[in-house]
Formats: sequence, structure tokens, C-alpha cells
Amino acid sequence: MSYKFTKGSQVIGDLKAADDAERNTLIDFGEDQIEFQTSGSVRLSIGNEGAVVAGDLEVSNEILASVLKNDDGDITIQASPNSSDVYIRSSDRVYIELDSDSNSTSYLQIRSNTSTKFLFSENGKMRIGDSTIPTNVLQIVHDGVDGSDGILLTRNDTSTTSGDLLGAIGFDSKDGNTPSSNLEASAFIAGYAAENHGTLDKGGYLVFGGSAINDNDDTISHEVMRITGNGKVGIGTTSPTSTFHTNGSVSRAIVTKTANYTATENDSTILIDASSSSVTITLPAVSGTTGRIYTIKCIAKGGGQAANIATNSSEQIDGSSNSVVLNVDQSLTIQSSGSAWYKIAEFMGAPPP
Repeated sequence: MSYKFTKGSQVIGDLKAADDAERNTLIDFGEDQIEFQTSGSVRLSIGNEGAVVAGDLEVSNEILASVLKNDDGDITIQASPNSSDVYIRSSDRVYIELDSDSNSTSYLQIRSNTSTKFLFSENGKMRIGDSTIPTNVLQIVHDGVDGSDGILLTRNDTSTTSGDLLGAIGFDSKDGNTPSSNLEASAFIAGYAAENHGTLDKGGYLVFGGSAINDNDDTISHEVMRITGNGKVGIGTTSPTSTFHTNGSVSRAIVTKTANYTATENDSTILIDASSSSVTITLPAVSGTTGRIYTIKCIAKGGGQAANIATNSSEQIDGSSNSVVLNVDQSLTIQSSGSAWYKIAEFMGAPPP
């Protein structure tokens, strides 16, 4: 090995390895720079801006990786031909630090065949699936096809039995203790096995839950709704027996009308007050309303005023397109078949004495 000065007016000595006849393995001292060369190629350069490694790193005679820097300042760590994997290990912590101006222009990417699969921006937002800067804390981009259609929570065992938790998502705050279980969160959605799982048995159900007012932290929240695998919905019950099963009261919309009005999808019970003027309640077009139910009642009617129920255009109620006339305290419950309206219940008032 020899020592070479490319700058300066004085060369002091020269150490040369016996087998280095070409003098191309050396340490080159330049102006504000030191280069370490082997076989005429620069392997390590140390300058005012730090050290740059070009080529292979060698540890215990085993070549691990190449660290390369291009003209744009990009640094690449690449597995050497003798190693297929690159690992970063630490007995304590590993830090990857981006600049801290929080403008999201700096980011960490993980790529596969030059295609970005994961992006983490400096403002703490993550995006999985492409290279677009994320606009929320976590975004997942998928193709809507098998193998790429969203998030899958999978229980880590091969002996799942009925009632086992398959996975959950919790919603909570940092006020008080942060729950260690999603089932202790202020609100949660959880999936459970509805049977012992196997190749031919994958039954499951969904549970929606939440903490009641004044519940303590670190306590199991309460189930408030269950959706079974066969489409039954239970509120206040864990065993719904009908498509919709509630173990409690049900509220329905109720309005009072004093002028002509066309019923909408937001109506249920309509009260007619015709004390000052006649009122006609017109039913919506029957198409697209299959199953919809209205209850209409006259609660007041002045002298000479009318309370009527009319259909849209020439549509019919029980086969008739004529309006239904209601007197005070009379009511009618009707339901749509999708092509016509039918009387379900009718109250015409007490019979005369």
C-alpha cells in the first residue's frame, strides 16, 4: 500500500505493499478530502460533508450490501450478490428520521419492482397501495378484486369455536386510560364466530357496542346491536328471531298538516288538521316504494272543510283511484306493493248510538 498526496508541495515517503506493483491500492489525500481506493476504484470518500461509501461493505470477510449515491443525492442500500436479504437490527431502537417541517413533502416509501406499496409522510399519515400523498391518518388503496379489496382481520388459531372473537375495531380517546382491548373502547364493532370454524363452516355475526354514560375506563363495553349471518338484526337482544327484532320501544315519525301535502319517505304517521281549510294528503308515486307504510288520521275538521287521501295520478287504493274521505277521528293505514296501495287497517269511528 502507498500513501499519495494529490495536492501540496511535499511528498513524504511512500509505503508500498510488496504485491502492489501497480500502486492502485492506496489512500489518496486530496484538498479537504480523503479517498480510500482498491484496484484503482474509490471505495470510501471522506470530505467536509461527511463520508460516502461506494461499493460493498465488508464485515468479517462477508460482503453484505452496497451503499451507492447518485448525482441527485439519492442513496441506495442494495443486497450484494452473496446475500439476498438486507436486515436492519438493533438491540434497542431503530430510527428513520425525516425533516420536521410537517408539510408532507418528505416521506418514506417501500417499493416493489419500482412500484410504491407503502408511503409514510412526515406529518404522520400513511397510505398503502400507491405513491399518492395520504390525506388522512391511514388510507388503503385497493383494486376491488380478490386479494386486493380492503382490510382483513384474521384470528391467529386453527381451532376457532362458536362465540370466539374474530376481530374488532375500537373507537376511544386519550382522556383516561387508553383501553388495551377493543371491547373496552367507548364504541366498537366486533366480529364473532357463529359456529365452530372449518373448511365448510365459516358462520359469523357482527356486534355493535358502546360504553354507557358514566361507565369507567378499562371495563367491557355493552352490546347494543347484533346482525346475524342470516340477516336478522337485534337491538337489545342477542337472539333476534325476526328480520328486525327490538327488545324495547320503537319511535316513528309523526307530523301534523294544515295544508295540502305530498307524503315522502321521511313520513310515517300524518295527522290532518282541517279546522281552517280543506287538506288533501297525496301519496307518492307507488313505484319504488315497495313495503312502505303510512298511517293517516283526521284530528280536526271545520264546517264545510274536507280531509282527503289521494293517489298520484291514476294510481289506486284497494283497486279504486277515488280519494278516501276522512271524518274527525277516522284513520287509515295503507301499504305499497310497488304497483298499488292497499288498506291494512281502517278506523271509521264509533258507530252511531
